[in-house]
Amino acid sequence: MCRKNADSEAVDLDGIPDVVKKELDEIKMSGGYKAVRAGNTFYLIAASGERPTGGYSIKIYSARSSETGSTDVFTLVHSPRPGDMVTQAVTYPYDIRVIKPSEDVSRIRFLDNKGNVLKVVEF
Repeated sequence: MCRKNADSEAVDLDGIPDVVKKELDEIKMSGGYKAVRAGNTFYLIAASGERPTGGYSIKIYSARSSETGSTDVFTLVHSPRPGDMVTQAVTYPYDIRVIKPSEDVSRIRFLDNKGNVLKVVEF
């Protein structure tokens, strides 16, 4: 099975379809992972849910596609360490990326940085 990097790019909320904004709203408070298909474009959403302070983040840092129609999306969650100075405000960390694979995609797997599967989305 040959794997190659799928170019992903960050997107601004103003530039995404309403259906993607709706999916983000559904998982923003509780956290989760979603993939939304719009033609040959896939919007990847990762949210870590409500957090009590600043200093939390979630990032989609890599996407790799294979010949089998599957794309693996790697995420990284960061939490502040004890004693870190953080903003005293409720936050809702999330990341949205867009990929435009050259081949057909039938499945997207969200994984953590250790390769553990977090969620599978079938198309």
